[in-house]
Amino acid sequence: MASVRFHFLLKRSITDMWKSNPGGNLTNKRRGSNRRLDLNQPCQTITLLRHGDRMVYHKDAAANPMEWSLIAMSELRIHEQIAFLRKQKGITQEELAKALGVTNQSVSKWESAICCPDLQLLPNIATYFGITVDELLGYKPADTFGSVYLGIKGLFEASPAEESFAIAYRLAALLHEGAVSRGYKGFVPWETGKNHGMSGVDHEWNYSACSEPEGATIHIGRAVFIADHSLAAPITPVKIREIYNTMAVYQEKDVLTVLFGLYELTKKDFDRFVSLKELEIQCKLPETVVESALSHLPVQVKIEEDGQCYYRIEGSSMHIPDILLMLRDK
Repeated sequence: MASVRFHFLLKRSITDMWKSNPGGNLTNKRRGSNRRLDLNQPCQTITLLRHGDRMVYHKDAAANPMEWSLIAMSELRIHEQIAFLRKQKGITQEELAKALGVTNQSVSKWESAICCPDLQLLPNIATYFGITVDELLGYKPADTFGSVYLGIKGLFEASPAEESFAIAYRLAALLHEGAVSRGYKGFVPWETGKNHGMSGVDHEWNYSACSEPEGATIHIGRAVFIADHSLAAPITPVKIREIYNTMAVYQEKDVLTVLFGLYELTKKDFDRFVSLKELEIQCKLPETVVESALSHLPVQVKIEEDGQCYYRIEGSSMHIPDILLMLRDK
């Protein structure tokens, strides 16, 4: 991996590191050397290189070890910060470059993490976006949409892929609570201090819904729905017809029974197809009723060598049972 040089000094206390390293020495892993850096002695500015997951140390001319800077390169997300803040502001790379007096290529390289802005530019960039330099570097948490956005993105990136939906649901539960309580400024009929979803305890929510001029949200069972009315498009006759045609399929109780039976048998394995016999047992319906219901549902059919048919809900329609569950009365 190519070395990356940083030309800025991040003011950060390293009390914990200092306590754990009473001898006052840090190892400079620069280009394979093991030269020791003595924190007790004055020295000129040091810029170290970083390979892989090694740490970056940077020091000014002062001798006080508390003025040393220590930050893991993996923690710096300045490229994502700049890209997000620019898009949030609704400007192009060219417009940002013009405002900062740099070239378009410079901004492009920043956002692609090819290089970082020079030290002298950091205050200008931070001021332009209305944040601090620490917030720009992603070092100091900021109570802004941008910092929360990047924090959530980082959480997903750092978590196993199979946990993505569990994390999304827990976050959605919090978003629902925040919207219903009007930013925790209004009343909700449950205790918000319990931090629902924080512990990850597997439990099913009962029912809560809220509709305001700004939007609507529902939390029912293990599903959350949120709508922003400011982004809603007009309801046209064509859309109404499409909704009607979709809902008409699920008006019959037997059709719904087979839909949810098929859903229960296959939702945890997207490669599984089930036979008519399995559906009969699951739905407790006669074979002829199951076959009739399947003819109205969006299903995939797999025919085995013995000529027997196996079924599952089409991948693009696997969300329908979850949506229908949200339509039931509380």
